[in-house]
Amino acid sequence: MTDHDVYSAFRAIVNNRNDKALNYAVNYAKAGLDMSGRALYVQCQYVVGNITNWRGQIAERSRNAIKQYIKEYKGRYGSEDDMEYERDPKHLDEITKELTIEFKGYIQQAEKDLTYLNDDLSRKKEPDLALILTYAKSYAHNMTLAKEIYDNCIVDREVRAVLIKSYKYLEKQWDELTIKARIWGRRK
Repeated sequence: MTDHDVYSAFRAIVNNRNDKALNYAVNYAKAGLDMSGRALYVQCQYVVGNITNWRGQIAERSRNAIKQYIKEYKGRYGSEDDMEYERDPKHLDEITKELTIEFKGYIQQAEKDLTYLNDDLSRKKEPDLALILTYAKSYAHNMTLAKEIYDNCIVDREVRAVLIKSYKYLEKQWDELTIKARIWGRRK
């Protein structure tokens, strides 16, 4: 089993990201696409542990490929206790930057959704409820993705502080808009 076989399995997971059974495995697989050696071996363990409920032929092939890679890697390099852990700081910095950019993208989109919601609730006598629902769903989706990245990714303290500040700010804005929507609902 080669690294490329594992990358194919990881791509299958990323391509099926909407399957609820994959949950956290998608981000682990995405990160694993740029790894090799010991880092890839460790990432495979994270991924395989998070795809146990994924079903179907693609799932079975992907799971088997990853498990086989783990088995062969252990056979080649010994048990985990015998392996020396190597960390490539440059590689981790690149992953951190990519995930931070992805997080910021979700936050920015959520911010836009809140702006549209606020405009719709403030300017019209009768806001378009279908439009409000669309923005609210989009906001919730983007905040969920941002939270998933924040909860499951390794980033340094400074970056985490900035990310959580953005997230908490948007949550506060959401609460204020919810109050505004309730007031509008009572007027009707």
